[in-house]
Amino acid sequence: MKGIVLHGENTVASRQKLNTLIDEFKKKGYEIIRLDEPKQDELILKSRSTGLFEENKCLVVERFISGNKDLEEIPESDVIYWENRQLTPATVKKLVNLSLQEFKLPSTLFPLLDNVYPSNIQRLLTMYKESNLEPELVFAMLARTIRLLLWAKLDPSSLSLPSWQAGKLKSQASKFTELQLRDLHTKLLKIDHASKTSKLPEDLSSSLELLFANL
Repeated sequence: MKGIVLHGENTVASRQKLNTLIDEFKKKGYEIIRLDEPKQDELILKSRSTGLFEENKCLVVERFISGNKDLEEIPESDVIYWENRQLTPATVKKLVNLSLQEFKLPSTLFPLLDNVYPSNIQRLLTMYKESNLEPELVFAMLARTIRLLLWAKLDPSSLSLPSWQAGKLKSQASKFTELQLRDLHTKLLKIDHASKTSKLPEDLSSSLELLFANL
C-alpha cells in the first residue's frame, strides 16, 4: 500500500477519514500499529519489525511529519500519517512518494464564528442551522475562537497574529465583557467533558444551539 498523508486545518474531517481507513485495513486483516509523535528511529524500527506470523501491518503515525525536517528516510508504504495542521508547501515537496490528502475548513465556517457575540443570537442561530456544518467541527473551532477572544480581551498587545486578524479579534472581543467570555469558555469545557464521557443531555448540535441562544 502506498503511504497516505492526511493533513489540513479541518482536523475533524481528517480524523474521520483516518478512522475510516483504519476500519478498512482491519477488515482486510491488517494489524494496526499506532504511534503518536514518535522519534524517527522508533518509527523506522516499527516499520521494519515483523510479527511471529508476518501478518500484513499498517502503521498509523500521528503528529510526526510537521515536527521533523529530515523526511528522506521515513516509511513510504503501509503507513498512514495524520497531522493536526496543514503542511507547508516546502514539506509537501519532500513527500513526493506519498499520497497526500488535504482537508480544508468550509468557507461557511468563518462567517459563523465572526457572528458569535451577544445581541446577535437570532442571526447566529439562523446561520448555524443553515450552514449544515458538522457540530464537532463548529465546536472545535468555536472553542479556539473563544480562547483567542479571551486573549484579545485580556492582553491584546501580545497577540502574535497578523494585524488584520488581531484587529478582527479585538473588535469582536469588545462586544463581550470579560465575565461573559470566561463564562462561555467554562460552558464549552463542560460540554466537551460531557461529550467525551457520553453524558450530554442532548446531542452536540442541540448543545451548541442552546449555547448560542444563551449568549
